[in-house]
Amino acid sequence: MYRVVVGDWFPVQPKHISTGPLPFFGAFGNIETEDSAKLIVKVCQVYHNKGPDSWQPFTQEQINAYLLHCGRTEPFRFNRLMTDFVYDGHSFRVSEEAGWIVKDKEGKLYVTDQFILRCYMASPADGPPNLITGPVYDRYA
Repeated sequence: MYRVVVGDWFPVQPKHISTGPLPFFGAFGNIETEDSAKLIVKVCQVYHNKGPDSWQPFTQEQINAYLLHCGRTEPFRFNRLMTDFVYDGHSFRVSEEAGWIVKDKEGKLYVTDQFILRCYMASPADGPPNLITGPVYDRYA
């Protein structure tokens, strides 16, 4: 099951992921989804009161504002990144078949641990991509 990440408890934070000119090659299986993931990480780095040191919920409006700020007028597409919480009879959780971004009932969006790991493995800020394994991935895989 994917875990929603909020705060600074997870070892990889937004600042640990490079959002430079290179795409997140191989992170999500196609370039459109990888471009969407990169934009979400950038929004998480830019639009949070706590800065790039903490994963916080964000909104579709923040994504659109960032796109507009960058001069892009096309609507944002999640490209298979998003799913809703699933109620399993006891609690809300992310389904086994879920995407990597979840949306709550109020419309807030959250990243999951697997989203973060895929982005980090494809584009770490502290060095070249480690596409096979690494201490952070091994600990949470």
